[in-house]
Amino acid sequence: MVDQLLVLAKIEPQQQLPFEQLERPDWLMLTDTVLSDVNRLAREKHIQLKRTVHCDNSADILPILINPVLFKLLIRNLLDNAIRYCPEGCQIELQLDTDSIKVVDNGLGVDPEQLARLSERFYRPAGQTQIGSGLGLSIANRIADLHNLTLAFANRPQPETGFIVTVSSKNALSKPL
Repeated sequence: MVDQLLVLAKIEPQQQLPFEQLERPDWLMLTDTVLSDVNRLAREKHIQLKRTVHCDNSADILPILINPVLFKLLIRNLLDNAIRYCPEGCQIELQLDTDSIKVVDNGLGVDPEQLARLSERFYRPAGQTQIGSGLGLSIANRIADLHNLTLAFANRPQPETGFIVTVSSKNALSKPL
């Protein structure tokens, strides 16, 4: 929790990211690193992690400039959250596309009344048994905002079960699953 508070304190007052810290990402290398970081936690819960690229050329994935350190943290927080709150044996897919990055799981989803509050600082839905501070999605949301992106939270459309977090441009609409 202390680490998350320090990150939040550092990025919260920023209005924008310094241009010299931004670069065109190699999304495959960046996501390889993050998936490797969370793999142990996923294995402990018998959760399968999968990455899918929904475009022909990896250079076309979400063409933006990013701060790679912050963006790794954003994706790691989203994956970590999915791993923590999915039941054992679920599948979590990191989807990379030309206009978005999504984390899609086949867990239980979230109570629809709680979706709008998920990125609030220290918010944890009632009845949570997982250890956490309620800061991970708040930090991810702030990092997305600094990159002029938005986080959207949704349950998977019926008859599927699970949860979807979409990272996309504030000016673009995400493609449906």
